[in-house]
Amino acid sequence: MLRVQKGDEIAFEQLMNRHTNAVHSYIFRMCQNVQIAEELVQETFLRVWAKSKLWIPNKAKFSTWMYQIARNLCIDHYKKQRAQFVDDVDFDRIADDSLRRDEILILTLQKAIQTLPERQKTAFVLCQVEGWSQAEVAELLDSSVDAVESLLSRARRKLREILGSTQQHQ
Repeated sequence: MLRVQKGDEIAFEQLMNRHTNAVHSYIFRMCQNVQIAEELVQETFLRVWAKSKLWIPNKAKFSTWMYQIARNLCIDHYKKQRAQFVDDVDFDRIADDSLRRDEILILTLQKAIQTLPERQKTAFVLCQVEGWSQAEVAELLDSSVDAVESLLSRARRKLREILGSTQQHQ
C-alpha cells in the first residue's frame, strides 16, 4: 500500500489481485446481489486508489481501512436502493419446485441476514461467515470488542427468532 500511495500501478494491481475475492465475498454477503457486489467491489478499489494517501500505516491495518470503504459503499447503496438489497424469497414457489429443506434454510438465512440492522449484519457476516476476529470487527466499526459481542448476540437472537418463525410456517 505504501507503493500505491506513491502512484505505483503495478503495486495497486497486486493489491487488487490479493484482496478482490475477499472484498467481493463480504460485499455479496451484505447485499445478496452479484451485479451490485461487482459494481461495489470496483468502486471500492477505485476509492482505494483515489484516496490512498488518506490511509495512515500505523493508525489502521490496510484491510480494515479497505473494508471500511466497502462497508460505507454498501451502506450508501442500501440507502439509495433499499428495494434491490432485499431479495424476497417466495417460499411457496420454492416448496413447489421441490428444493431440499437445507436449500430452503440457506435461502431463509440469507434473507434473514438482510433484515438485520447494518452494524449487526456487518458484525455477523465478518465474524461468523468471513472468520474475522471480534477485535478486527471492533476496529472496523470503531467500537469495543464488548460492543461487537453485543452486536453478535443480538444478531444471533434475531436470526433465531426469524428462523424459528419460518420453520413453524413450513
